[in-house]
Amino acid sequence: QDELKKLLTELKKGGKKEILVFDTVEMLQDAFVDEVFEDPSLSDAFREKMSGVLWGRVKKELLKKILDLFVNLGNTAIFTIHTSAEYIGGKPSGRIKSKFLAPFFQLCQAVAVLERDKLPALTVA
Repeated sequence: QDELKKLLTELKKGGKKEILVFDTVEMLQDAFVDEVFEDPSLSDAFREKMSGVLWGRVKKELLKKILDLFVNLGNTAIFTIHTSAEYIGGKPSGRIKSKFLAPFFQLCQAVAVLERDKLPALTVA
């Protein structure tokens, strides 16, 4: 996170307009999650019993930090994620699930869902 903040500060100082691509955003999200859950002031018992509260804290901190990092920079950020089909009781539900946390969606100006075609079977001659 410190390296990201340093990079974005340098971009702002230089007046550069850059497109920042985070492929995939899960690594950035995981860093924020770890920061909240690994807070040394929290006991293990609190983490276990209050995980719902901590997830609210993760989302709040993530939104705050993203706003701090990007809103005033005038840059474009592109975040990618991997999705998979959701299964309930061993059957496809028709919905897609991802690890994209809500604060990113709150800031998105556009969201595109791209599907990868299955690769053709390879044949050895």
